[in-house]
Amino acid sequence: MVTELTAVVQPYTAREGDTVMLTCRSGCPEPTDIVWFKERQRVWSSVFQARREDAGSYYCAILGQETVRSASVALSVHYYPMNVSVSVNPEHIVEGGRVNLTCSSEANPAADSYTWYKKTETIGSNTLIHMGSGQVLSLPSMESSHGGLYVCNVRNSLGEGNSTEVVLAMEASQHGLWHLTATNSLTLFSSNMTLFVP
Repeated sequence: MVTELTAVVQPYTAREGDTVMLTCRSGCPEPTDIVWFKERQRVWSSVFQARREDAGSYYCAILGQETVRSASVALSVHYYPMNVSVSVNPEHIVEGGRVNLTCSSEANPAADSYTWYKKTETIGSNTLIHMGSGQVLSLPSMESSHGGLYVCNVRNSLGEGNSTEVVLAMEASQHGLWHLTATNSLTLFSSNMTLFVP
């Protein structure tokens, strides 16, 4: 009977898309009926292309002797920022009030750079105006000139991702007061877009 198993994940830190191999070693001659588990869920292939959802703890066992199992080993999967989103606070924005735009994303390693742009459109071209850096863009006193399309660019060591556009536009309320509303739309980058840093 096998009394000791050792699980090996190669590599234990992978980029999304890399090939990962699971190897189970024992002090006895290599058993043929090995089964793998990821956090108690059966893994059906010992070689696979890494995806972010594959990150976690793995262990191996002998088929029919699942109580004899290895210690768990961890797989970390690195990927560039994705699912970049922007939240607006407060949701109901009064002219002259403060508004914060907060950028969030899924990334491993965590994002280490956030850059904000305001997109302006003219006939035949688009311009991105650099508005600031950091996860939160604060606009201290909203006015009509702040209206426009805002985009957050997020980076880590593997790459970058962009948020959808957040549209800040003036809208008349029922009481005749001016408010700002925020909605999302898809970001479209084109070859005739230029970047302007004031």
